Parts: sequence; C-alpha cells; structure tokens
Amino acid sequence: MYQFDAFTIHSILFIGNIFTILFLLTYRIIHPQQNDKLLIYILAKFLQSVMWLIYMFDSTRAVQFTLSRIISDSSHVFGIVLELYCLISLAKTDSKKLLSTLLSISALFTLSIIIVNTELFEIVTISYTVGGILLLTWYEMAIKKNTSKMRRVVGWLSFSIAIIQFARGSAFFSQSYIQSIKNDIDPLYYYLAVALLIITFTYPLLFMVLQKENDALLIQEIDKKLSDQNKELIRLNATKDRFFSIISHDLRGPIGSLNNLLSLMQTDPRIQSQVDLNKIFNLISDSSQKSFVLLDNLLNWSRIQREETSIKPERFLLKSQVEDILKLFHPNFHTKSISVEMDVDHKLQVFTDQFMLETIIRNLLSNAIKFTPDHGRIKIVACQQKSNIEISIIDSGIGLKSEAIDQLFQLEFTKTTPGTRKEKGTGLGLILCAEFANSMGGQISVESQIGKGSTFRFTFPDAPPEIFVAAD
Repeated sequence: MYQFDAFTIHSILFIGNIFTILFLLTYRIIHPQQNDKLLIYILAKFLQSVMWLIYMFDSTRAVQFTLSRIISDSSHVFGIVLELYCLISLAKTDSKKLLSTLLSISALFTLSIIIVNTELFEIVTISYTVGGILLLTWYEMAIKKNTSKMRRVVGWLSFSIAIIQFARGSAFFSQSYIQSIKNDIDPLYYYLAVALLIITFTYPLLFMVLQKENDALLIQEIDKKLSDQNKELIRLNATKDRFFSIISHDLRGPIGSLNNLLSLMQTDPRIQSQVDLNKIFNLISDSSQKSFVLLDNLLNWSRIQREETSIKPERFLLKSQVEDILKLFHPNFHTKSISVEMDVDHKLQVFTDQFMLETIIRNLLSNAIKFTPDHGRIKIVACQQKSNIEISIIDSGIGLKSEAIDQLFQLEFTKTTPGTRKEKGTGLGLILCAEFANSMGGQISVESQIGKGSTFRFTFPDAPPEIFVAAD
C-alpha cells in the first residue's frame, strides 16, 4: 500500500539528523564565538538521532522490549523540547523559566510511560505531549506581538505538525482505526514522518537565521547603549565645565569685589564721610549676599549630583514661610521699586520638605527680580488643587523666547542673560529648582511672553506616600 516501510522511513530520518548534527558542528567550529544555544541544539538533534536509531531496529523486530521504547520515546520528547526551546528562546526574554517548564513536562511524560506500560498509551501520550509543545512554539513565535516574519514561519510550521500529532493521538481512541493498522503502519504516521523530515532540515536553518537576527538586534542594542552613554558623558562633561566655570568666574567675581571694597576702605583717604561708608557697606552687603546665595546653590547642587539629598517632610503654614522669604529680598525690591503682592491663604498648610521648598521659592523670586524692570510687579499665588499644592510666581519682566524656555532647566544649555540692571547670574538656581522639584515628586512649568513677563508655576504633592517612605 505504501512505497516505504517503517525501517526505510526511520533510516531516512536518522541519516537526516546525523547530517544536521555534522552541519551544526562544522558551523560551531567555524564560528566558535556562538553562544551555548547552538550546543543545546546539537544535543537535541543527538537525542532525536538516538530515537530514530532505536525505531530502526524496533521496526525490524531486532529490538522490541519495554526499555527500548521508554528510551526512544523519552529521547524524542526531550529532543523536541530542547530544539523548540532553542527556537523560542531567541524570541523570549525569560528563557530559563521556559526551559525548566519544558523539561518538567518531559520528565512527567517519561514517568507516565514507565508507570502505564502499554504501547497504545505511549502513542497517544507522545502525540499529545509533542503536539502541546509545538502549540506553545506556535503561540510564542507566531501569535505574540513584535515577532518577525521568520519567527512566524517557525510558528505556523510548528502549528501544522501539532495538528498532525493531535490527529494521530485522537485516532487511536477509535477501535476501527486500531484494527485497520494491525498489519501495517497507520496512515497518519506517514504524514507525520514527512513533516518530521521537513523540520529535520528546516528547523536548523531557521534557527541559524533567527540567531543572525538576534545578533543584529543585539548589535543595535549595544549601539544604542553606547550612544546613550556617549550622550550622558557629554552631559556630564558639560556639567563639570559649567561647575568649574561658576567656581572660577561667577563665585570669584563677588568675592573679588568684596575684597576690593575692603581694601578701598583701608587705603583710600578720600573715604571719610558717613555717606561714603554707607554706600560701601551697602555694596559689601550686596556682594556678600550674592556670594552666599551662589555658594549655597553650589553646595546643594553638588549634594544632588552625589545623591546625598533626602526628603525630610514636615507640616507648616505656607504663608509664614513665604513672608520670611520675602523679607530676605526686601532690599532688592526697594532698590528696583518693585511692588510685591502675595495671595496665599493664611490657613493653608503643606506637608513637604521645608528646606527644598524654601530654596525653590527663593531662587524663583531671585530670578523674577533679576528680569523685572524698575517699578515692575511680582505676584506670588498659592492654592490647593485636590492633593497638590500649586505655587505661581508671576512677574512683569522682559519675558522669554519659547526656545529659551526649553533649555532653562538643562545645565549643559544654560546661557546666562544679564538682568534689567545688568545683574549677572549662573543659571544654577533654576537647575536646582528642577532637581528639588523632582525630588519632592513635583514639577515646574513656565509660561512667558516677550515684553509681558513670565509665570513660573511649581506644583508638588501634599504629603504623597513616597515622601513618607523617604522620610523614614
């Protein structure tokens, strides 16, 4: 009825697996840098070769005892498991968990055929076990998202063979089918043999192609990581240059001015009147205040870079905190005749890090004063929005261009602009505001129009859970 007998079929499959092993070993020798999955694949084909070798002798009645069937069937399942694991693992990240699951299934199969020692049970069990593993391969390779065309080919090929396996296993539940094949090989076995012969050669080739795909993706990931690291190094280098620039120039300037004024008081005989002394004292006070603010920002920023900052939340009245900060800037408001308005509910309490909040408000106010012209206006507004607190500092200053807003909080792009009275700055204050805002779980946004002023809006959560954790 059929052109080939069982021995011929098993011999062809045995030779096919031996040829595949030799091909994979040759490839491994030529490309020794390949990972261990290729060795696992070679082991899988060896186990399948053992199976077909035993089937060859079994078909000639040379070997036909229980132990041979257990060894051949177990070799079949374990070989298929390892082969399909190698294919699936190329598209799956948690491959160790997958391997342990598949090996557990194989071990259960071997245990079951040892316990239930009948040929019919072995045929049905091996058909359903291998079919189930092939369906898993189909799902992982063809159904899941973000899969390549080659993976889908493997998936649908596995699905086709799984259907044949299930059909053959189900057929043995029919007594008429069993009677029809008593003196011959069952017809479904021929279809299965052809399918197995196809995958004997196609699966290894598909494995090699998928391995190449994975290598290409790995190279892309490495390139991306190197690119990201390079960008980070550029950012860190710019940060370092900016830091030294601040120390060498911006901090040196006010301290140098302070030193010159003190020397002038000591050596210049023309300074005699109280009016002259008051002017110099005012200049000294202004210079020392700028130095202190700058040095304080530098220290706080360096602590953030070394990740030495921690949130220490406490509950306090926001209005009294803002009033204390405004007192510090009273001389600055007076010098430029800036009117200040505060709209903060006297009952509004916040639960956050008081030092960080004070630093943010102080730096935003300092920035508003710098770019607000004489006789300008500054308004501080605070309100509660559900579980958040929003503080806005609104000025009638010179405003900002949209492209400048995007770079305000990036140290590598900070470019200081003189204030309305040629006041100098470093840009570090706004960087510090953004860093502290992020630490507090908040964010800063800016709205600005040239010639009309700017609004710096700072929103932060009122006692979020992560702050409590950090405080502990």
